[in-house]
Amino acid sequence: MPSLRERPRVGAGAGAVGLAGDMGLLCIGDGEGAAQVALRGAEVTSWRVGGEDLLWSGDPAHWGAFAPVLFPGVGWTRHGEARVDGIAYPLGLHGFARDCDFTVVEAGPSSVTLRRSDDSQ
Repeated sequence: MPSLRERPRVGAGAGAVGLAGDMGLLCIGDGEGAAQVALRGAEVTSWRVGGEDLLWSGDPAHWGAFAPVLFPGVGWTRHGEARVDGIAYPLGLHGFARDCDFTVVEAGPSSVTLRRSDDSQ
């Protein structure tokens, strides 16, 4: 993930939507609001209103993430696994969604819908 200084910023304006190069960041903006969403983990990495940052800056000296999706649970699981229908599946801290790639279903100037499809994870 690019550092805060390397992340492109989508400017406030009427109806901006775009994918920032090969970094997997979807940029949206409408009026005074602008946001960036990483396709890896569906994580909102920037949210600005009126030029003011509203999210944590992601300083790796303290904690490098921004606003990760913690799914299917927050924290550790008993024995590092989840059981579904009697079958044990490994499950690390805060689930798995934050480490998965998502695809864009729909994107507009003020919203985005992402999807995570089933796979071996």
